[in-house]
Amino acid sequence: MAKKCYIHIGMHKTGSSSIQETFCGEKFKSGKIKYFPILGPNHGVGFKKLFPHIRSNEELKKLEFDSSLSLLKENTYMNLIYKKAKELENENIFFSGEDFSNSSYVVDLVNHIFPNHEIELICYIRNPIDFASSAFQQRVKGPGVHSFNREINFNNLIPDYRKKFEPYVKNNKISKLHIKEYKRTNLIGGDVIDDIAKIMKLEPNEYNKVISNESADGIVIAYTFLLKSSKIYKAATKVLNKKLVSETNQKFLKIFDSNKFPKIILCGKKLNEALKEKKDSIKWIEDYLCTKFKNTVNKDRDAFYINDEYDIFELAKKNKSILENLKRKIKIKTDNIGEFSNRLFLIWFNIYTNLESKNILKKTNQ
Repeated sequence: MAKKCYIHIGMHKTGSSSIQETFCGEKFKSGKIKYFPILGPNHGVGFKKLFPHIRSNEELKKLEFDSSLSLLKENTYMNLIYKKAKELENENIFFSGEDFSNSSYVVDLVNHIFPNHEIELICYIRNPIDFASSAFQQRVKGPGVHSFNREINFNNLIPDYRKKFEPYVKNNKISKLHIKEYKRTNLIGGDVIDDIAKIMKLEPNEYNKVISNESADGIVIAYTFLLKSSKIYKAATKVLNKKLVSETNQKFLKIFDSNKFPKIILCGKKLNEALKEKKDSIKWIEDYLCTKFKNTVNKDRDAFYINDEYDIFELAKKNKSILENLKRKIKIKTDNIGEFSNRLFLIWFNIYTNLESKNILKKTNQ
């Protein structure tokens, strides 16, 4: 019987981090399947290291495997992948990366390094309304260098399901597709880890669940949106060290670690317009899944319901007293959004300069 390569492609915000932490490295002891070790816990991130010249997912989508193979073979990182694939040629293999949902190139790559394996693709689909809120919060709190315009782009928060997933449906190199809606009633045991384990024919005693909860609190999202949409942040991050900017963003969020505030839920006219814009794509995935996505937002009396960026600004202003109750007290005596953002930037920049000083000191002592 042919060995299998299971490729989990997300989507984002469907428990991917928990899946990766459960099955990667030494934490996973099953003899039935091996988590491919070279690309890191999130293979989607490691996958991009193969193409340092590519700057966007749009470029990645256009990449042709056969025409790029000669360039790929010159990559030192790829040589490590070849070596490890040779060692594991008689094993069942598991890949996981939510960024894989941006390109079917990964199927060609896996088929290239494991030519005698059958490929099974696994994907969990989140409904567009819930996905929009989660995607917005993820983009705001992400560690990357990115900044924002002072508006919420609702169209970019609704996935183009057909564009993302139809290439996989039509890919004849995939022997079996497991595409499911991400909701408890669809998952074995109501849990995405148990569900994907069952697909890979694992028993519950062969893995230990690691739950990774990366959700952020609503007011923290509001503060961070204000920071990253400020003109001074945009200008500064164009010239500052990118790695330190990313570390600073993570540390900025940790200022609020001890505070628990309700989540943000996007709603209103702009969300409905974005859903209408993508209605054909949504209908395509609904037909494929034989389901009908919900058409209303969740009701949660504790949540912050956000219609647009102005609601974000109001949320930050109304709750600025929270900043004064932190261990590192932050006083902002203004309701002016520009001044508010600049004050948050000063806090952020103080973290950046501290990190930079430590790096300089470390290099000096080496």
